[in-house]
Amino acid sequence: MPKKLLSLILALTLALSLAVPAFAVTPEDAQEDAMLLYNLGLFKGTGTTADGSPKFDLDRAPTRAEAVTLVNRTLDRHPDKNHFTKDMLVWPDNMDQTKWYYADMQEATNSHTYQMKENSDKTKYENWTKTLPIRNWEALEKAWSNANSSQGNGNVV
Repeated sequence: MPKKLLSLILALTLALSLAVPAFAVTPEDAQEDAMLLYNLGLFKGTGTTADGSPKFDLDRAPTRAEAVTLVNRTLDRHPDKNHFTKDMLVWPDNMDQTKWYYADMQEATNSHTYQMKENSDKTKYENWTKTLPIRNWEALEKAWSNANSSQGNGNVV
């Protein structure tokens, strides 16, 4: 659990340093944080430098696919495109199974049950056992909002 908590804190620190320029983080600090996440296995980088070290594009906001992948890794999820269910939801902009982010996007957008398995090289992967029904998030939000709303007119007293 401490590794997950540390990973989450580092990931949030880096994300905030990229998204909110008002909190001015130096490029050196951002690079250090990125290396910590790399060493924890949460970042892979966008390539390598001439000396073989990982390269990070820290001067831009992360893409949706990069953010989803970071969350999956932080939560210790291990999607594998060869072990999904046939009835999963597939998105029009995520049809190409050869893209590096395909499995992570499917993981993030399909509720499912799974069994954690290991390959012969000890690499973990999820073997999906069931795709769960798509939830009506609007109805759930409305029910939560109704249950947790005050009776007043919205003014704070």
